[in-house]
Amino acid sequence: MADSPTKAQVVSFSRGACYGTCPVYDFYIFPDDNFVFIGRAHVDKIGAYRGTLEAGAFQSLINLVDNNNFLKLSRIGYFGKSNSESATFKCGSYETDHPTVSIGVQLQEMELTVAHNLGCSDFPDEQVLLKMFATFEQVVVLNSKGLI
Repeated sequence: MADSPTKAQVVSFSRGACYGTCPVYDFYIFPDDNFVFIGRAHVDKIGAYRGTLEAGAFQSLINLVDNNNFLKLSRIGYFGKSNSESATFKCGSYETDHPTVSIGVQLQEMELTVAHNLGCSDFPDEQVLLKMFATFEQVVVLNSKGLI
């Protein structure tokens, strides 16, 4: 498949702003298990920092997205509140003041992204998304000591 996550050149995990002091950062992971952390707000270190993950971390994350319908989820793209009547996705329930988290898979010719506003809940695939985001965030937290 031409747009398969197994062909990824970079995977990313991002955490956006909320109405409080939520950490805001981007975390990019490369096939050689190196990473780049970019702290944007409410983190210990603002700016870009490099490091190395445990061997096999990149492939493990690629397997995670491959095994959890990432391609299907990326066709929806954004799981959050929409005021548009024509929106293809609707939250079961929604609470304000939550950040949006996203996973991106950069392929040679395109980027696939799944973003979830954490205030959006009670929808099909919610548990799949939460599991993927929790696993990515665990990798970030374990490997960015002193940054977040």
